[in-house]
Amino acid sequence: MPHPSLPNSDACAANCWTFVDAFYYSITTLTTIGYGDVTPHSKPGKIIAAILIPFAIIAHTAALGKIHDISQPRKMGADKTLRERIDELHEVIDADDDGIVSMEEYILFNLKKMGKVDDDTIALLREQFNALDADGSGALDAGDIDYLQQACDMMGDGSKPPSKLGSPRAASNAGKAEASDGRDGPDRYKP
Repeated sequence: MPHPSLPNSDACAANCWTFVDAFYYSITTLTTIGYGDVTPHSKPGKIIAAILIPFAIIAHTAALGKIHDISQPRKMGADKTLRERIDELHEVIDADDDGIVSMEEYILFNLKKMGKVDDDTIALLREQFNALDADGSGALDAGDIDYLQQACDMMGDGSKPPSKLGSPRAASNAGKAEASDGRDGPDRYKP
């Protein structure tokens, strides 16, 4: 006679899992898919699953994070030799033919190479910067912010920048137009 705590063969056939069932359940649970076609049936099995599943998901996520951390330095170029870095410098120099690599050029080149940024994004950010550079100095300072704030106040809601500042070309042309009509400061944004 079997022990009372052991399932009989009929009950086990309906509720016991094969190795494949257990593996399938663990994969669908760890990936948080959880189809629900294979689930624990007994009360103790459900309690154990409820306790172990959160820990298993956390461990799975941490393992994937570690794998990512291992591959990230290589992608970022931390393992490059000096010779590889010199070859990259030649690529940067060849890109603009001025024989000099500025910090900005070096950073942008590497960000593009890593796939972190593309030419369209850089062009958009340059355009935004030029639109915010109210005095055309090539740097943003408190004076630019004051001019832009006054322009927003004059426009009312301040939701859109003045049309003169819509693009870098328009911003530089706005500076030329101001010189011709003599207006300076916040008045230059008035139509």
